[in-house]
Amino acid sequence: MRLTKIERRWLRALYEGFAPPAERGYTADGEGLAPKPGEVDHAAAFERLNGHASPLAQLGLRAAVWLLGSAPLWTRRRLAGIDGLPVEERVALLEDLARHRSALVRELTWLMKVQASMSLFGNAEIRRRSRYDEGREEGMPVRLKALRRGKLVEVA
Repeated sequence: MRLTKIERRWLRALYEGFAPPAERGYTADGEGLAPKPGEVDHAAAFERLNGHASPLAQLGLRAAVWLLGSAPLWTRRRLAGIDGLPVEERVALLEDLARHRSALVRELTWLMKVQASMSLFGNAEIRRRSRYDEGREEGMPVRLKALRRGKLVEVA
C-alpha cells in the first residue's frame, strides 16, 4: 500500500506520539525506544508490513491513519492534522483516543500503536537499547509470520 504525502506526514507524527524522538530530549542518555534522527523509516515499515495484509485489512489500516491523522479536527483540539500538534499534545491526544468512548476509535488507536511498535522493533539498534533481545539464545529476534497463499511468509 503506497501512502500519500499527507499520510506519510501523519504516520510519522502518530508514531512520534507513541515513541517521541530522541533528538527532542525524550530519553535519558539515548536509551530506550526513542528513535534517533533517521533511525526508523516509519512509512516504509508501515508499507512493508501492510503489503502482506488482505485488501480489507489494508483498507482498515488506511482508515486508521486518516481517523487518527485528522483527530485534532474532529476532537475540536485544533484546526490542523496531527502533524500540526507539538509532540506533547500528540501524546496527550493519543492517550485520550486510546480511552475514547467509541470502541472503533480505541481499537484503531491500538492498531496504530502495534504498528508503531513493529516499526520500532524492526530496528536492531532500538532492540539493543531497549534490551528486547536480552536473554535469548538465538541472535535473531522473534519474527512475525503470516499465512499467505497457503505459505508462511515473514512479515516483520
